[in-house]
Amino acid sequence: MLQRKKFLFNINQLGFTYVEAIISISLTLVAAGAITFGVGKAVRTYKSIYLKERALEELIKYTEEYRMMVAYGENPYLASSQEMATKSIFIIHTKNREDLVQVLEKLYK
Repeated sequence: MLQRKKFLFNINQLGFTYVEAIISISLTLVAAGAITFGVGKAVRTYKSIYLKERALEELIKYTEEYRMMVAYGENPYLASSQEMATKSIFIIHTKNREDLVQVLEKLYK
């Protein structure tokens, strides 16, 4: 009498078992979570770099104004140039002051 070999799985099986489906779904979720984390970190890094570049541009512009005043023989420390000394530079544009405070709190946490 011929004995048939026993396999670990059924050859005639169609589709996936419940365990295979759960494992594939969990692996997909882990991969999606890793991708989401990576994209979020990339966005934060981009915003940080953008903010630093913007601050550098404003600093260069301020320095050029200051240098121009010195080149024309004006004293930047006189009262006539108070608007330059007290000039506020906003790198982040928000609609109101509370939004700006929230953005700054997020940046420095």
